[in-house]
Amino acid sequence: MKKRIFIPISISFILLNSLFCGLNCLIITCFILDKLNIVTTNINWSPLEYSLLAISIGFLTYTSIRFLLGFKIHLRKEDIATFGDGLPKFEKIQYKCFVKYIDIKNINIVASEKNSKNKKINLKWISSSMPKKYLEFTLIDDKKELICINYYTKKQIIKMLKYINQNMQIAKNPNILNVEEIMQDWYSYDGYNREDLKIKRGEKIRKKNNTEKGKE
Repeated sequence: MKKRIFIPISISFILLNSLFCGLNCLIITCFILDKLNIVTTNINWSPLEYSLLAISIGFLTYTSIRFLLGFKIHLRKEDIATFGDGLPKFEKIQYKCFVKYIDIKNINIVASEKNSKNKKINLKWISSSMPKKYLEFTLIDDKKELICINYYTKKQIIKMLKYINQNMQIAKNPNILNVEEIMQDWYSYDGYNREDLKIKRGEKIRKKNNTEKGKE
């Protein structure tokens, strides 16, 4: 089996983590400059201020690491695993998920405003209401599992699917993934994948033709 660990490296993910790291560096730099009397912040640095500084740095560091580790995907010996994003339940996107190679029937890329358990996210942030990309695993018992790939690049997902395909064959799974076909849904949006969009386009064309016939 090909064992790999995938970590998000998309531009949006890097910018988000850069923000947290930048704030961390700014806080630490201001503290050092103040202690060296290069910049005066008019803070007496009582135990309370030191505590607030430590909490701020700790929180920003934790948030950055949580995003990095929370969305990583393991291709292990017998299964694909992700261990959840570590967010509170009301804003959680990715829950723990384990998918065995032998059980995979098919994989699709879907977009959804819901979390990986296909339930509504209660947090009212703009980012929470926007569609997120998932790998949707259809298993041999027709059960579906979702793994968030919102912060991954297209190149990463193609590589991941190829490894999954190889591991499925090693696990004696008779199903073979068509990676090119799966990736046609990479730009799926607002819950509509490739097949849904074809149906919607067909309906629009039929309505347009009926309207033109009515005018005649």
